[in-house]
Formats: sequence, structure tokens, C-alpha cells
Amino acid sequence: MATSENFDQITRLAAFCFNVPSALILMVDLDQCWFCSSLGIAPVDAAAAEALCRDTIRRGGLIEIPDLAALADDAATSAADDAVGNARVLLPPGVDTRRLGFYAGIALVDDTGRTVGALSILDTRPRTLRDADREQLTALGRLAMTEIALRQSDGRRDAMTGLPNERQLVADLHDAALLARGEYRLLVFVDTFDVASARALTQTLGSGPIDALMVQMAERLKEHLEGLSDVYRVAETRFGFVTDCRETDDPEPFIAELSQFIGRTALAAGIPIRPAIRAGLVKLRLREEGVTEALRQAEAAVDASVASNRTWTAYDAEKDAVSQRSYTLATGLERALANNEFYLVYQPRLNMRTGRIASVEALVRWKHSVLGTLFPGEFIPIVERTALMQALTHWVANASLAQLAIWQRAFPELHLSINLSSRDFETGELTGALTQACERHRIAPGMLEVEVKEGDWVRGDAVFEQLTAIRAAGILVAIDDFGSGFSNSGFLRDVPADVLKIDPSLILDLADNERHQTIVRSILDLGRELGYRTVAEGVESEATLALLREWQCEEAQGYLIARPVGANAIGELLHKFAGTA
Repeated sequence: MATSENFDQITRLAAFCFNVPSALILMVDLDQCWFCSSLGIAPVDAAAAEALCRDTIRRGGLIEIPDLAALADDAATSAADDAVGNARVLLPPGVDTRRLGFYAGIALVDDTGRTVGALSILDTRPRTLRDADREQLTALGRLAMTEIALRQSDGRRDAMTGLPNERQLVADLHDAALLARGEYRLLVFVDTFDVASARALTQTLGSGPIDALMVQMAERLKEHLEGLSDVYRVAETRFGFVTDCRETDDPEPFIAELSQFIGRTALAAGIPIRPAIRAGLVKLRLREEGVTEALRQAEAAVDASVASNRTWTAYDAEKDAVSQRSYTLATGLERALANNEFYLVYQPRLNMRTGRIASVEALVRWKHSVLGTLFPGEFIPIVERTALMQALTHWVANASLAQLAIWQRAFPELHLSINLSSRDFETGELTGALTQACERHRIAPGMLEVEVKEGDWVRGDAVFEQLTAIRAAGILVAIDDFGSGFSNSGFLRDVPADVLKIDPSLILDLADNERHQTIVRSILDLGRELGYRTVAEGVESEATLALLREWQCEEAQGYLIARPVGANAIGELLHKFAGTA
């Protein structure tokens, strides 16, 4: 709450009425305090004035200290006679009140009984108030409280529904924590209409229908929860309330009844609208420091209800931890790229005919500054939801091609493969970026292979066109994880690709799974018939390797050959597999 002329007028009036040089109004809200009006207080006395006001707020009522010199200079607590008896005045260590002679203050208390501030007067000489003076100070306190109430109403109440807003909910939870610390409450957030649908309706018909619906939802919630809880409007289509946990030991019938009551079709601005009720529940232990986190948890719970299309969801700490971790990763991506937190490991592919390492696949890792080493299965789906996927792919291409240029000095036939995301095809600049990277590192395009996962997205015309352009530039294209989805021969006939990589799920138990043996043999036969070079991923046993060699699979990749390793270890593997087939 900012200072204003209205507050300044009150302090000027107080100084005039009591013929004192200094008057001030101190406000407190949650964990902060500030002077919203301060008249005649020298900077050197500000700490003492604040401490005295805080003490007035702590003790409540009207406080008068006729002679501030009676307070000990350096004591944390001192005694001084005042108009209401020998109360203890709490002052922080080191606060110097010797420059001030007299203090009187009145606590400012709102309609709920919560102390929100203090109106105080100070003089440089000791003095004593008369009864009439104390009545006057009390009246000025009421005047200040009226101004505060007007401002709180403006800042803590939703103009459309008349309900208190989220800020008021926070304040009320803090107050509850002071009165009933350690007790449990049930915090509930309720979405009454899908936000996307609400905005679509607003674009078509204006804001009238949704505004009218929210007013009706507010009235229904107030009616249903009367005597149980106040209702707050916390977002565009979202309301909140807090109940005693004993009233809702079993939340399912409670939420079902609530949903049935407020979920009836409403006539909003002449348009019938059926609310879509989605609730999130959090069991909250009252404490001052946990309020903001509880609101975030309630939001997470109601968002989970919306995402899963469920009527209600109780807050799940484990799922929320996953969500928070994902958020941490998403917000750290740009920094990670700038700070070189990504690095590459490489997994070799064995040529089944020559026994040599034919190719290495570049695999990205993230050395997170807090979470440690992260694998692509966790962070790539998050990167794909941002605008940074193409930047990461370009980094992988350039870093791995630079390393390939070093290896090719001793092993000129070594190939490199990198993985692409569907997001890499969105701008139409992929072919140019790959060919420029090859030119930059003096790598023949034919030594680079790009892997794309089988899926419906590959079948799109724009992707097909870019894959065709990539092949025309001399770069090889591989279909990764083939057999994991709805594979068919028509797709293989049409897709512009050179290499077929069989999904590890079909290979890991190949030696013992006759069904997988039938599928893999069929894929290998089909691949050869269509002119693909075939690669089996997930080879972990000699028996599996023997079957694949018997069925004329051309290359094998998996832990039997080598796990993903750093660049320095690849040279050793290239020498180890020097043609022993």
C-alpha cells in the first residue's frame, strides 16, 4: 500500500491537534512493514519510531510512554510506565530513544480483529495525555482505519463478483495461522469453466456470457458453502475456499455434492452454459511461512484435474516434485546452452560383416549444476516444448562433427549419426543448417547420418520434403526405433530414408522370444527388399548377435558392443574392433 495525500492529511491533523512535531502511520502486511505516512521524523530516529509503532501493534489498544528517557539504551526489553499500566515495551537491541521525549500510539484494528498498523505521535519533551487527548487519538485512529479499509477493499476484492480475491485469501490464511498454528485445514481450488473455452467464447460473443457465468458461480458457491467457508475468486474462472478437515474427512462425497450443486446449466447473458467443474485439494497445516506454497500446491492439484479430466484431485507431492523438476529444467535450458552444460557421449555400431566399428551415434547429456547428470529421456521432451530444440540440435551437430573430424584422421571411414526431433523440421532450415555444419568441419555429407523416430509426424508433406532435400545433399537418413509403433511396408516404401534401425524392445529378448524372432526376421527381409541398410539396437548377448548375423542384419548396436562412452574412449574401441568377424 503506497503513501497517499489522505494518510498525510491524517498525520498533519494529528500533529496539529496534539501540538507535536512528529506523527506517523505504520502499516504491516504479512512479513513486511512500512510507513505509509511520516511527518517530522529525522532519519536518525526512524528505527526508534518503527520499533515503538511495532510494539503498539504487538500490544494493541492505546499505548502512552510519557518519558522515553526511562527506556534503557541497549536493553532488548525495558519497562516504562504508560497510561494503561506498567506494560513491557519491546525494543530491539541498540535502538536509541534518547532523542525522543514522548510517545503515544493507537493500534489500527480492522473488522475481523486483525491489527494492521499503528497511528503514532512523538514529541521531543516528556508529557502526559489527558483523557480528552486519548479520545482524540482514538478518533484519529478510526479515521486512519477507515482509509485503510477502503484501500484494502479495492486491492483485495474482485470487482465483478464482489468476492475477496487471492490476496485476501493469503492474508486470511496468515491470520488463521496466528490463531490456530499447527491445526489442519482443507484448501480447495475449483475451476468452473475451461479457460481455453472461456476465451474462445469471449472472442465470439464478448465477455458478457463468461462474466455473467462467473457471477452465478460465485453465488452458487457462497450458497452451498454458507456457514462452512468464505469463497474467494483466485483466477479468471477459478475459486477457492478453506474448510476444517473434520468437515471433509472423506472429500469424494463432499466434492461430488459441491460439483452437482454448482455444475448445473446456467443461463449466462441469455446463453445456456454448462460449467465444467474441476477441483484440487490440499491438506494444509497452518503456519505463517507455508501459505504461498499451499496455494501453489492447490493450483498444481486443480491443474492435474483439468489435465486428467477428473472432477477432483488431491495434491500429490511426488507428482508435483516431478512437475517442479520439469519446470526447473525448462527454465534452465537457455543458461545450460550458454554455459556449456551439455556434453556428448558416443555409442558405436558394429559392422556385422567386417567386425569393425562402422559408425558412432552422438548422444547428448546435461551436467546440471544442481541435479547432476541428466539423460535425454528426461530433458529432451521438455526441450521440445520450448523454442530451444533447434538450437540444441545445431549444437549437437557442430560438436559431434568437430569430433568426427579428429577421429577421421586415423579412421577415415568412420560415420556419425545424430538424432533429430520433430521440432527441427518446423522452420524449413534444417537441410541448410546440416550442410553448413558439414562444410564448417570439412566432413563429407555422406559421412553424416540423421535419425528420425518412426511416427505419424514423419508422414507429413513438409517433413518428407525436407528428408528428401537432406538425402539430395548427400546426408543419410535413418528411421529410428522401427517396430515400436504402427509399422507398415507402405511407410517404408514411401519415406525417403537409407537406414532402418530396429527398436530395442524387439531385440533385448530376441534369443528367447519366438514372436520377436518372427517380427525381426520379417523386418530384416523387408528392409533388404526395399534397399535399406539394417541396424539392430539393444544387442546385449552373444546369442542375439549370432541370430542377427545369421539373418544377415548388417549392423548391431548395444551394450554387448559398448555402452555410450566419452570421446577419448572411442579411439580405444576403434582399435579393439579391428576386423575380427
